[in-house]
Amino acid sequence: MQRNRIGLWAWAICLIAMSSTLAGCSKTSHADPAPSGKGVALRAEKSEAVAGASTEAVGTGWGTVKGTFTFNGTAPTLKPLSTGGKDGEVCDAHAIPDERLLVDSATKGLKNVVVYAVKVKRIHPDLEAAKSKEVVFDQKNCLFTEHVLPVWISQTMMIKNSDPIGHNTKFDGPGEPGFNQMLQTNSAAKPMAPVPFKFSRKQDNPLSCTCNVHPWMQCYVLPRDNPYFAVTNAKGEFVIDKVPAGEEIEFQVWHELSGPLAAKPEWSKGRFKLKVPADGTSPVDVQVDSSLFKL
Repeated sequence: MQRNRIGLWAWAICLIAMSSTLAGCSKTSHADPAPSGKGVALRAEKSEAVAGASTEAVGTGWGTVKGTFTFNGTAPTLKPLSTGGKDGEVCDAHAIPDERLLVDSATKGLKNVVVYAVKVKRIHPDLEAAKSKEVVFDQKNCLFTEHVLPVWISQTMMIKNSDPIGHNTKFDGPGEPGFNQMLQTNSAAKPMAPVPFKFSRKQDNPLSCTCNVHPWMQCYVLPRDNPYFAVTNAKGEFVIDKVPAGEEIEFQVWHELSGPLAAKPEWSKGRFKLKVPADGTSPVDVQVDSSLFKL
């Protein structure tokens, strides 16, 4: 009898062990279903989307951006600047114009509007060859000879003084040590040697340049990391040549009385985009409302 009980217990233990093994196998089979391929496909689609987003179209050839900025309204008549008698023998020998708002009386062209490319992927070889070309920055008759001067930061500025009196020329900007130096008197007996200067970084907006000795003197210098810029002439005209064609380029427009010049409603913060055709021209002809300028 006792022997039979032992046998029954042994059979019971075996049955329990077999049940546990079968249950474990059942769980394993449900935990790892056959792959459907959807996860792999989704990962592949995501990778392609990321790759596509980082690829920007690069065009071929070169073109031109040109146009005219016309003043829409009645241009104010600005009086010559007062020197207060400072170095009057030189500074009062010529009327010193107020160059903040210059409008051509015949064409109503707006002078000293700056147009420049925000970023480019290519630079024309002819322009690359001009990297070492020097840019002259001068002051004469107690006035800066260029009221707005864009500069490619790879180029050296040669800072001059053509006056027979001294000037203290100063400009700086964010992250830029700038220039602040007394320029000696220039004369036939002792001509002033130009002072070389090179910007260390590009700027998004022009930098104000002043003379501490003659406080009415002011101009603007724009350091850029590409050569695609222009300043409108007396008739409001500008030309930017040898621009990368076939790819969208964003341009910034600026004037000293407005800062970023939103001459059109769609020009957010004074910016517009163009895709210049190869060997072609993209015109930018704009009427600028007088309300955008505050004297």
